[in-house]
Parts: sequence; structure tokens; C-alpha cells
Amino acid sequence: MSVQLPHAVGSPSFRSSLAAALSTTRRRRPRVPFWQVPAHRVPTLRLYRALLRHSTTENIRGRISHFFRENQYLTSTSEVKQVLRTAYKLLDSFRLSLSDPKTKKILARYDRILEAQNNKTRWLKQEQDALDWIHRLRNRPILTGAFMHSSIALPPLPRMKPQPPAISGMMRYRLRKYEEKTQKRERISSLVADLKHEADFESRLIAPKQQFFQPFMSQWAAPLHAEYKFHQAWLTAAINRGKSTFSQPLFNQIIQARRDKIANKTKERNRERAGEILKGTAKRSATGPPAHVLAKFSPRQKQFAKDIRMGVSQVGCHGMVKSRKGMNLEPRERQSRKTDRGEETWSVLDGRWVNATDEKRLDRRWVEIAEENHRRQQAANKAESLDS
Repeated sequence: MSVQLPHAVGSPSFRSSLAAALSTTRRRRPRVPFWQVPAHRVPTLRLYRALLRHSTTENIRGRISHFFRENQYLTSTSEVKQVLRTAYKLLDSFRLSLSDPKTKKILARYDRILEAQNNKTRWLKQEQDALDWIHRLRNRPILTGAFMHSSIALPPLPRMKPQPPAISGMMRYRLRKYEEKTQKRERISSLVADLKHEADFESRLIAPKQQFFQPFMSQWAAPLHAEYKFHQAWLTAAINRGKSTFSQPLFNQIIQARRDKIANKTKERNRERAGEILKGTAKRSATGPPAHVLAKFSPRQKQFAKDIRMGVSQVGCHGMVKSRKGMNLEPRERQSRKTDRGEETWSVLDGRWVNATDEKRLDRRWVEIAEENHRRQQAANKAESLDS
């Protein structure tokens, strides 16, 4: 017995009926993301409000708010499901704490943990704020009393040390923009010139009624002229910025900063004359002797001064030079100690402890070796002379 099919297999009507039958089992991708669907947004908002309403303390309420803010940008369905399960489990615990003493104790302990974490976070923030404030004070810009003259990148400004990063970034940005806009202006001028040459060439070959470029020349050139004016206005403003001068209040401020700098340096010199060692004093002493003293040094003395300044070693040549200059070395030159072998003395040149008895014995042995070598050399020379 054969079954009569409603449509012939392979026909368009058969394919359409088959597609209609299978369309219900096909996975359909939603047209909008799930976080914009009201079926997800409304229950989630209700869950959030219920958690805030059933929160027993302010610490737990703040933790709930932080929990939702931390996960509000999740787009993975599996992660969102896990977060919502955790939130619903927490809501059940809040509701159960109203009648269960054990759950109530657990939430109280959780509140104490959150309070300790909040205190730690607050103290760390206060500490970091204090460190940031100290860093800003140490690196705050100070007027040096010098002038930073105007340019295409910046108007006239006082010289500051250290220079604020915003000024450096503005200078770098405007210099780069100036070069870019200059190139764009030249390229637009080249395009306008090409249009004019093309229209002129066409006017010489074709009759006016058959021309294509000349009737629409103004329409094609209008956007180019507008862009050219825009870039030219920016470049003109940059050039005018470079021609600007210092205002009188700014000039007076820079001059006053120069006076203050001189007064501060004078106070520093007076403190140094009184015997106080400042940061600048130690820095200058590490760079070597003053210029008027260095000019009188011999080449050997200059090399010694360089060794003292740059060498960190306390033995060998550097140690010998530093010892002669009276620098404190550890251990000091000619410092002695007593050991099982006798009294030993520290030698900066050798970089070791020296025993006087051993040194005399080694010196005698050295002399014996030198005499033996000399005798053998004379014998070898005499043998060579006899053979020749």
C-alpha cells in the first residue's frame, strides 16, 4: 500500500512546506539584547529594590549597591544567570533572618566583616590621598623667573619647573596640527588648481555648449574653498599667537619670581656659610672641586679628583687616593687587629689585612726568586755566546 504525498519530492511547494514544518524547531536569535527586554529588566529592578528594602544594616545595603554596580555591564547570559542566582539566594537569607536566629547571627557577622573591610578601605584611601598630596607638593610647578616666549604652539608664558604636562601636551598637539593643516591646505590648493587647468583645457577644445567642467566649476570648488578657509583660519590664529606679547601683569609676576629666586638663593648661601649642609651643598660637593680650584690642578690631581668623585671602591688606586685626601674609609688605612698569626694591618692599596712578619718573609722570598731568575738568565746568555 503506497501513501500519496501532498507534493512531489523536490518541488518548490514541497520545500516550502518542509521549511514551514521545521521552522518551529529552528533556534531564533533575538533581535534585541536580553538586557533591553522588559521580561529581564523589570524583575531585576524588583529584585534590587527588594534587597535594599530587606537589608538590615547600612553596610549590607552598601554592599548590595556595589554588587549590582559591579555586574551591571555583564552581557553573557551564563554569567548573568549566576549573578541573579546569588542575588535571589541573598534575598531568601534576608527574609529568613526575620524568623531564624541562626541566619540573623550569620548576617550580623557578615555585617561586622563588611565594616572591617570598609574601615580598611577608608584608611588606605586616606593614606593614598596624603601620599598624592605630598607628591603634588614636591612636584608642583614653580616659576623660575625666565620667559617662555610665544610661538605657534603657545602664547607667552612664564618658565616653570617642572613644566606642567598639560603645557607639554598642548605644545605637542598644536605643532602636529600645524603641520597637518599646512599639508591639507597645500593639497586643497593643488586640487583647485587641477580643476582650473582641466576647465581651461576643456574650454580650448570643446564649444561652450558641450563643456562639462566649466558650468559646474563653482559647485565642485565650493567645498574645497570652504575647507581651505577653515584650515587657513586655524593657521592664521596660530601665527597671531606666535606674535603675541607678554601682558603687563604677567611680566610683573615673572620679574617678582626672579627677585624671589635671588632672595632664596642668597638665604641658602648664608646658611651654607654658617656651616649648614643643604641638599644643594651635598650635590655640588659630589661634582668635584670648584672651577677656580680645578684650574690650578695638575693633570694628576685632576685624575685624583675624578677618582674620588666617581669611584665607589675603597681599595686599590681609588682607596689610596681617598686615604691621602683624608676620607673616612671602612676599615681605615693602617688600622690594625690582633689574630692568631700576630698583629695585622689593613692596606688600602692591597685591599686586605697584612701581617708584618709574613710580609717580610714574602719580600725575602721575592728577592731570592728574582736573584735566581737573574742567575739563570746570565747562564743562558753565556751558553748562547759559546755556541755561536
